Formats: sequence, structure tokens, C-alpha cells
Amino acid sequence: MPKEKSRAWQKLDVSILHTLIIEKYLGICGELRARADHITYTREEEGALELVDRGEYQLVFFLNPTLIEEVTMVAGQGEKMPQKSTFFYPKVITGLVINQLKN
Repeated sequence: MPKEKSRAWQKLDVSILHTLIIEKYLGICGELRARADHITYTREEEGALELVDRGEYQLVFFLNPTLIEEVTMVAGQGEKMPQKSTFFYPKVITGLVINQLKN
């Protein structure tokens, strides 16, 4: 794990997946990962399993949801969360579109 990152960041499921598995063992890092040519993210477990079963994808990883406490700990260290670790719903922009603004 990157030595410059806090222990809180290093312990995140998504940090372990990205750093140790996707980057180190699968060799998908930097621009390759940013282009998303080799990786697809989804929240649908059954859909992901079906894609692997049909041979369209080679493998799937399931992660625990990121806890608010984990986000708070990482942010408290002045760090950003890893990519795709903060998929919260509804998004702030959604609230602005759905709810009327009050004066």
C-alpha cells in the first residue's frame, strides 16, 4: 500500500482492491484504469454475475459499502477517497433538481 497514504485510506476495501489487486496483480493502472477500457463498475450484483457467467467479463469483485465513518477518517487526514468509493445516492445535484429552492 502507498506509504504516503494514511492507515485509514489503506484499510478501505476499495483501496486494497485498486492498489493490490487491480494495479499490482492485474497490471491495470494509471491511464488504463482512467480510460476504463478494462474495468466496468456497477451496483447490480446479479447483472455482474450474469456477465461473468456469459463470458462477457472475466471476473467480478464485490465490496462492502463505504461507511460514513471511513469517509470521515480519510477526510480528517486531508486525503481524497479512492475512485468509485463514494457512490452515494441521492447526489446533491439531484436534490437541487428535484426540490424547489426556497428564498
